[in-house]
Amino acid sequence: MTATAPLEFSYRDKKLGDTQAVSVVTAPDVFHPTSTTVLLLRAARRALAHGPPPRTVLDLGCGSGIVGVVLAKIHHPRLCVRPERRRGAAGAPQRRP
Repeated sequence: MTATAPLEFSYRDKKLGDTQAVSVVTAPDVFHPTSTTVLLLRAARRALAHGPPPRTVLDLGCGSGIVGVVLAKIHHPRLCVRPERRRGAAGAPQRRP
């Protein structure tokens, strides 16, 4: 029996002064956030705190998208998420026309 990913993940880093959590809902087959996700977010947020905010944040093919969501929420007022995915009859991804 294999374990499935949690359906919801919340991120809040008290060490960085967060007062509210950011949550994402994932499907069981989506790579879910782990302790290394928290380490990446902490490092990225600390690095970005010492310079101008980025014009673009891209979190592509990285599972739940929590890294892009958190960084966009903090550093950029607009967010575009396109989670769509096409699968064939056998479950294999299909190319778009």
